[in-house]
Amino acid sequence: MKMEVLRRLGFSLAAISLLGLSGCASTTSQPKSRVDYGDTNERDLIRVGVTMTDLKELASTVTQKFLRSPQVQGWDTKPRLVLGRLVNNTDDESIQMSDLSDLVTNLILGSGLVRLLDVTADDFDYILKQSLTSKRQYGTDDNQVLHFTMQMKLYSLDGELVGQWSHDIKQVQAGRSNF
Repeated sequence: MKMEVLRRLGFSLAAISLLGLSGCASTTSQPKSRVDYGDTNERDLIRVGVTMTDLKELASTVTQKFLRSPQVQGWDTKPRLVLGRLVNNTDDESIQMSDLSDLVTNLILGSGLVRLLDVTADDFDYILKQSLTSKRQYGTDDNQVLHFTMQMKLYSLDGELVGQWSHDIKQVQAGRSNF
């Protein structure tokens, strides 16, 4: 008798669980907000919300452009390079600029192409200035495009701009529907 009660109780709990789970299934495929991406063939499009991983990839891409450039590859000897502070010209003060700066420093130092000096050095060949900027564009239906651009500029000792490298990522987010 007890076994029969336990078996029926188990069956009842299983049936209730299945009914409860079926209530969690979505009955509509209409999303509450839409995210549209630009050209899907572009590697640099990002997901909703720019992450630190996206920004690290951006910094790495620009640094690799710098290291592979004819200006850098043409050096016969390792020049003394001062790596300027990475300036945050975005509207997001929460970006961990030190993490991005450390990544750039490690990539440049690891390349073996230059001798890195502290910003207080007074005897150097080049200075590499860096900045991260963002801009927002608004369109119809509350569409928003967010661009992040990282830029590096290489200056000689006498202040001449020797080279410039940049790369950007963008996010396109559609406005929310009203239903």
